[in-house]
Amino acid sequence: MVYKWWWVVTAFISIHQAFEKASGIKVAYKLVDRRPGDAQAVWAATDVCEKELGWKATRNIDDMCRDVWRWSKLNPEGLATPLDRVLAMAHEE
Repeated sequence: MVYKWWWVVTAFISIHQAFEKASGIKVAYKLVDRRPGDAQAVWAATDVCEKELGWKATRNIDDMCRDVWRWSKLNPEGLATPLDRVLAMAHEE
């Protein structure tokens, strides 16, 4: 059972380090027990995607974190559009 947790922690730390590298920001974290509602297992098999869908990953975790950080900086309101803001304000009244 310990080996399974090692993979989860290793994957998390890899993503965490990649995001810190991409953003230039130190991000605090704490490893804790799984919360109610958290997935019991998560995995990705890119070879299955390639075989069944003809799709192959061309980027790595560093690329992903860099792109997410750049998009977030360029879009501070996320996917919201001016129309979304107007509709949200109308519902507040």
